[in-house]
Amino acid sequence: MITIRKGTTIASKECYVLYILGVHGVASFEERIGFSVARKRRKLRDIVDILEDFGTGWEAAVEWIRRYEYVIGMGRERWRGRKRLLGSEEAKREYERHLAFLRRNE
Repeated sequence: MITIRKGTTIASKECYVLYILGVHGVASFEERIGFSVARKRRKLRDIVDILEDFGTGWEAAVEWIRRYEYVIGMGRERWRGRKRLLGSEEAKREYERHLAFLRRNE
């Protein structure tokens, strides 16, 4: 049995917990360990690129939203790659909408 953010669940496969401290730890994880699943490798590469180019502030969040959309469904929440990248202004508006969504659901 595993405790997750929304309660407890039973895992059907082996699970691991990994703690990464600091921004440089994410790049180090990508370089030394990485993922075998291509989708996860692409997402990790995007995360590292965003951290290197934008840091951890609101500009990084807007860039993330420019590339990924928040999807609720299939019993969980997740960020899925966009079929079309958003423009800067469109991404800023989407960022504001997402913040409002988070505030409503606290």
